[in-house]
Amino acid sequence: MNLRVAIVGAGRMGRERARASAALGATVSLVCDVARERAAELAANHGAAAKARLSESDFRSVDAVFVCTPPSIRKQAILPAIADGKPVFVEKPLALNMEQAMYLIEALQQRPVINAVGYMNRYRNSVAAARREVQFSAPIGIVFHWFACRYSVPWWLHREESGGPVNEQCTHYIDLCRYLIGEVAEVQALGRHLPDVPAAEGAIAIGLRFKNGLIGSGFYSCEASQKQMGLELFFPNRSVQLSGWDLRLDELPPEDVFVKETAAFFRAVETSDPSPILSDFASATSTQAVIDAICRATSSGSREPVISPREVPVLV
Repeated sequence: MNLRVAIVGAGRMGRERARASAALGATVSLVCDVARERAAELAANHGAAAKARLSESDFRSVDAVFVCTPPSIRKQAILPAIADGKPVFVEKPLALNMEQAMYLIEALQQRPVINAVGYMNRYRNSVAAARREVQFSAPIGIVFHWFACRYSVPWWLHREESGGPVNEQCTHYIDLCRYLIGEVAEVQALGRHLPDVPAAEGAIAIGLRFKNGLIGSGFYSCEASQKQMGLELFFPNRSVQLSGWDLRLDELPPEDVFVKETAAFFRAVETSDPSPILSDFASATSTQAVIDAICRATSSGSREPVISPREVPVLV
């Protein structure tokens, strides 16, 4: 099946999804970005049509939609894709906050379609190996660190556009904690804001208590000049260390995780079976619930419960 895809948002992740789609034999039919020149450049690379604005009929001639815009404007593409019954893949995070995420969940409940969210680390061989370890040997806890620089796009630091650095970047490792250990019951957090952007977190220390009784911790910062990242799972007699941006395990070969993740989405689209997808809207909303609790804990200085998505009102 030669899938035809639309790419909404022609920035870094839009380019990655177009590259992965082409590598898997799909046809990039449409590229849309408010920066017309950027849309035209990516479209030209793939022989696609380019647009600066979406219209009601744009998704009717494609088989799937990739939404790679800033979080604040994602619903402008997600909702039309769902309304047209098109499978939709959304980059992480799904939304700015739980209320917006639940609005998208409600739309999906009214018109179910194959859906996925780009928590690509779940597809890594190293993460699969760590998850197998958890299934066969009870862990004691989990620790992570993420030190990196600011993402160099104008919307990234602004809470109303990205949800803030923790929502946009640290969410990767919060999602991994859920994937490897289980659902989170409550959090604690100590944060330090950036001196030049008081509304954005420059560094944050996080404590997690999982529903199964285990605990974990993490340190995140966007003030580093070089990436320093890792996650470690502790067992009674050993630990499993995943190192660097690509969460390496020494015995495993390199992999193209974006192609793997995109391939899983395509298998789900082709078979109408969502089982190859490791992160969907529902799972991403549960990760969003933890992020929201961390943001509340940073402000309150107290333990904050993770609110179940079922308890959150839906806001337009």
